[in-house]
Amino acid sequence: MDHQSDPSVDDLSVEADGNRLLVRGEIDAHTAPRLGQALEAIDGDVVLDLSETDFVDSSGLRVLVQHHQAFAARNSSMVIADPSSPVERVFELSSLDDFFDIRHS
Repeated sequence: MDHQSDPSVDDLSVEADGNRLLVRGEIDAHTAPRLGQALEAIDGDVVLDLSETDFVDSSGLRVLVQHHQAFAARNSSMVIADPSSPVERVFELSSLDDFFDIRHS
């Protein structure tokens, strides 16, 4: 089933485990604010696990860049862990693969 046509299906889930956030689904104009709220709730460094993130658009990239800068401004770090292939490709195409601290396990 194409979940795009089913409004009852949530496009994003963010699960917190301490300072690690597991992001499942799509980060787009509709869901990016929810990710932003989850990132704002983190005190200190954060590991953002994007291994189960299927898609990110420009709205999602904007939230990631803004929060990366916010963490840096308060001497904390935001690490992108194990981005899925589609997400990593978006980082490469937007030249953000060198901007973010991306780590693979």
